Amino acid sequence: METNDTEIFSEALPDLTDWFQNSYFAVFTSSILMSVVLFPLYAYVFKMNRKHDQETLLFPAVNHFYQMTRNTYFIYLSFICFFCLTFTHKHKGQYFNLAFPFLLYGLYTIAHVFSLLTFLLALQRLVLYFSPATEKYVIKVQKQMSKRFWILYAICIIKDLVFVMATYKGYQKSFQITCLIFFIIFNMLSLLSALLHIPIYLSVKKLSYLASAKSNTPQRFIIWQTATVVIFKCTYIPTFLAFLLGELSLLYLVLFSLSIDFFTTPLIVELSYIGCNKRNMKTFFTAFSFRKFIRVLFDMKPKVSVEPQRF
Repeated sequence: METNDTEIFSEALPDLTDWFQNSYFAVFTSSILMSVVLFPLYAYVFKMNRKHDQETLLFPAVNHFYQMTRNTYFIYLSFICFFCLTFTHKHKGQYFNLAFPFLLYGLYTIAHVFSLLTFLLALQRLVLYFSPATEKYVIKVQKQMSKRFWILYAICIIKDLVFVMATYKGYQKSFQITCLIFFIIFNMLSLLSALLHIPIYLSVKKLSYLASAKSNTPQRFIIWQTATVVIFKCTYIPTFLAFLLGELSLLYLVLFSLSIDFFTTPLIVELSYIGCNKRNMKTFFTAFSFRKFIRVLFDMKPKVSVEPQRF
């Protein structure tokens, strides 16, 4: 059994060129560093807009994206802490080895739920935009879904448990095929999310002179988010070309692409939200106040001094 596993692993992970290794490392480190740096700024803009966004239909999903990104931020900090601990206290490196799979699986699950939510939001906006009469039904469905986001996570976890059981019982080939199928499905969902926004974008562009079209921040957020997803998906192209040239196995292509999703998902949320709030960003940089930034970031209420009454 161990020999078969070793053979499969060696076939799936061939020797890579230095260029390919450097490219992977660059994407990995730059995504984490950019996400860690951008998150405080993203959190500030989100909290500044929260009161306004709460009145919109998309707020439950936008709020959940914030929670997903916040959780990913803490996972990244855990990565950094464990990594530093491994170098400073080498005898404690075993703790990193134990925690690493769980942290990585957390990123994996968040990336999959993100793909599902992005597709569902794109489908919702398409239905609402071209069939306003369905709004009350869509609202009912969204209210129920916003209370049960955990179901999406449960589906992903149950799916993976089934995969683990199948692999444990010796169905490695079936496991590889199933992984490939789900990889294609989730990437197709990202592509469909972009395609669903094309008719909305063309229609909104014709009405761009209206104030309502210009001020619809949640709508612009979803469009920005979908566009950012497509841009990051383009990073798959060098990997796919390496696969076509025979330098990579199919399984390694899937594993590499999934790992890119792990580390770019929070970056997609941050960049898309910041991008659709350019006015807030301009105000932030022109009238920056460190005290206000910290107060908003940590939900600290300003102190109100009350003068004693004089009689």
